[in-house]
Amino acid sequence: MKALLILTSLVTTSAMAAFPLAKFENLYGEFVNENGKAYAESAKYDLNQVKITHKEIEVKFNKKAKHLVIKDNNTTVELKFDFSFLNVFRFLSFEGVNMQSSLKNFELHLDKLNLFIQPNDYVLDEMRVSTDLTQVNGPVSDDTTVLDGIVLNGEITIKSLAFGKINETVFIKSMIEENPTLSADIKNTFIPKAIPVTARNLALNVKKGKFSGQVLLDSWINANLYIGGEIKNLAKENKLQINLQRAKLGYFSIKRLVLKNIKKLDLDSVVVNGQIITVNLGKVVSTSTKE
Repeated sequence: MKALLILTSLVTTSAMAAFPLAKFENLYGEFVNENGKAYAESAKYDLNQVKITHKEIEVKFNKKAKHLVIKDNNTTVELKFDFSFLNVFRFLSFEGVNMQSSLKNFELHLDKLNLFIQPNDYVLDEMRVSTDLTQVNGPVSDDTTVLDGIVLNGEITIKSLAFGKINETVFIKSMIEENPTLSADIKNTFIPKAIPVTARNLALNVKKGKFSGQVLLDSWINANLYIGGEIKNLAKENKLQINLQRAKLGYFSIKRLVLKNIKKLDLDSVVVNGQIITVNLGKVVSTSTKE
């Protein structure tokens, strides 16, 4: 579930406006201490009917000043942008990012992501995020955002997500508390070892606000985690609401354990109330261009 929160925060960097006509190739960079810089081989996008093409671009973003600057040797584009959703990250670096978006399709591919959320480091390899509105039955609003599209018909896959060691004793104890009649089965199934855990082959699908997904937790856990529930984009409030209805590790319930651990992250942008997780996304406030 932490992986889902991480992805939610990342996807919102592209989700704050109607499907853009855009393409970025081989983007890489980092965000540290409220400032960031990135580079890309090329970029193409439309802003208010202005078509812009860059080669070998530099991107700078400043959280305090709430602006994003994209420039090459000939053109500078400045976007006023609220980066409040980046509160979740103390450090973030990425490489091999390719993004392409048309009116009804969006695809994002990422080779590697390194990030730090107190107190853990996370390393993510080979992520893909996509939405295809041509496969949605019924009318689709003209102002549908990328995030709306993912909620309607989205897919997220990750080859691996390494998040280091976990407290084995607390993990087993919490599982037993949630599954008291299966205490013996849990102790026989999970033999704790002080070695890192990696999530592998995550696949998450969303159809009309209902999501389901699974991921293999390897190492001494060596079991599939299954999650499911409902997700809403509360656009007017700039929030995403996740209703986690089920979370099972093998056939053991760990929903309470997942929710408790998300709450323990103590993130400014994430609130847990019962089984409802609310993520504050921030918003784009305006755009402007200058040449």
